[in-house]
Amino acid sequence: MRFVFLCVIALSELFSGTIEINKNKEFEVSIKPDMYKSTFSLNIRDNEQSNIEDKFAEAIDIVSKNEICKGGKYNIYPHHKKDQYNGYINFKCQFEDKTIYEELLSKIKNIDNIKLSQGQIDQINAKDQIELTNEKLEAKALVFPSTYEKFLEDNMLGFKCKTKRISFGGSNHMEPMPMYMESARVANTKVTLPVQNNVTYKKRVAYTFLCSKE
Repeated sequence: MRFVFLCVIALSELFSGTIEINKNKEFEVSIKPDMYKSTFSLNIRDNEQSNIEDKFAEAIDIVSKNEICKGGKYNIYPHHKKDQYNGYINFKCQFEDKTIYEELLSKIKNIDNIKLSQGQIDQINAKDQIELTNEKLEAKALVFPSTYEKFLEDNMLGFKCKTKRISFGGSNHMEPMPMYMESARVANTKVTLPVQNNVTYKKRVAYTFLCSKE
């Protein structure tokens, strides 16, 4: 019954000389990355909770002297079997020069009894580059309606079509899930950057076109 009802509406619009058409389209722009991002986490196991707190304070102090990383919230809880405490702390980092990141990790590893897990490095863009890319996506989206209006008119003989509404969706790009590497495998704190590939940003746009008989 619903299908019949919709057909009746569509036919009534057609015979009245006006029809509304909805169209969704996705646009994309690819640009070179100008920054990198990564994460690292620290794990400490100790018989005294205060020892873990002191070491985390030392790690936070090291990170705070460098502007490339943020974070520092941590959890400390008793080990479920041993008479010990476990502590975890996480940091998120963004940087242009991998040397600075390597130096930071080396300093962190000098803290006694600390276990460091390093996340994979992803390519990203700075905020101003992302804003510029978003403007390019919107420019593409605003050019599209005139082309689609002509497409509709060529395929709907006797109708004149105009854009009634444009609704911009959010921009997005795909990011791989982090993978962690134990500190024992990166003891010399050498960071390998990924092969540079363009980062692709996408924006979905919803259009409404109104076509009327001439």
